[in-house]
Amino acid sequence: MNKDTQTICRRCGSQDLIKKGYAYSNIRKGTRKQKYQCKACGMKTTGKAVEMVEPMPFEYENQPLPERDWIALTKAQLVEKQMALEMLEELFAQVEIIVDPEKKGRKNFNPKDILIALALKTLNKSSARRLSSDLNWAKQEGFIEDKPYFTTMMSYSRKPEMLDLITELVRLSALPIKQLQDSFVCAIDATGVGTFQLNGAWLEFKHGNQEKKSVRNWVKLHGLIDTSTNLFLSADVTIGTAGDSPYLAPLVESASKDFKIATLTGDKGYSGRKNFEIVKGVEALPVMAFKSNATGNKKGSMIWSKCFQYYKEHPQEYMQIYHKRSKIEAVFGALKKRFGDSVLSKSLQGQKTEVMLKVLLHNLACLTKLYYEQGLELQFNTQVSKAPIKLF
Repeated sequence: MNKDTQTICRRCGSQDLIKKGYAYSNIRKGTRKQKYQCKACGMKTTGKAVEMVEPMPFEYENQPLPERDWIALTKAQLVEKQMALEMLEELFAQVEIIVDPEKKGRKNFNPKDILIALALKTLNKSSARRLSSDLNWAKQEGFIEDKPYFTTMMSYSRKPEMLDLITELVRLSALPIKQLQDSFVCAIDATGVGTFQLNGAWLEFKHGNQEKKSVRNWVKLHGLIDTSTNLFLSADVTIGTAGDSPYLAPLVESASKDFKIATLTGDKGYSGRKNFEIVKGVEALPVMAFKSNATGNKKGSMIWSKCFQYYKEHPQEYMQIYHKRSKIEAVFGALKKRFGDSVLSKSLQGQKTEVMLKVLLHNLACLTKLYYEQGLELQFNTQVSKAPIKLF
């Protein structure tokens, strides 16, 4: 029953109205209207505009630093490289390499040996030429059967099939954390990774406008992580000028196939009704930062309107959930500090492969820590058909 006796149905005059949320057409002026629907005739109407109570402004509360098990961390870092190579072997066993029977010419090199060699190159942050002694060690330890020449390594790194293989291994590498929890609070963001290639601005600086200087090109890593374990659940690499928002859909779709996403946080770059609907489509709660000119008009997205209303009325609670996305900034920083903030490859395809390999090795390093800190069982067997990867 409507308690506001001044609000009646304009069609039949009934006061038996049901509340149907708020209208925020004048949200910038700090007013809102209660929406009603008549039980008798079904007509929708609104009440008078009322002043909104201004909520307390958001104040960030510093979170206590988690306790670190230094003994377990030391044990993990002492064997990090060897365990990474062992897990790579197990992961590689979970994919099916498809051989083209009509292929002619030179015989393909063993893709597992190429993968191990590229992983050692990334772990050591060295060029392919300086990797010879490490490959000798890997062969003695049984990680590789044949030692690839450095030109062979770099040739295979430029093949799209190698990127497809590593991307699939990134997905498989995150599966063990399903032992720890049933649903995941995730964060999405993108970061640039530098290259050693310069754009044409140097020529203008040298021969023309003296104010312009050379600028390095870059590629962009798009990632969706679990905020409790810092593992990438899905990732993609694009050119540096690619936008962030269009890649929310494929990242969420890929991660939701294997994991139950409970909440997804993201910055203003992902704030949009379409993205809110995509996150809702996988039964997750979108918690994105709203732009300054955003309004509560749903425009076909009820989840957008509800989240915006909650954000306006409870900014402290909303932003506390939103700031879980700070974890992905820390993950990007850790990845660049551990494996370098730039890539050595010259071709775009090679740069994408190198960045994705950094993501894979980051996941394996996190799994090593979880193994020593929480006793996580490192099982990658999906108990389903193996993912087919075309042989390059």
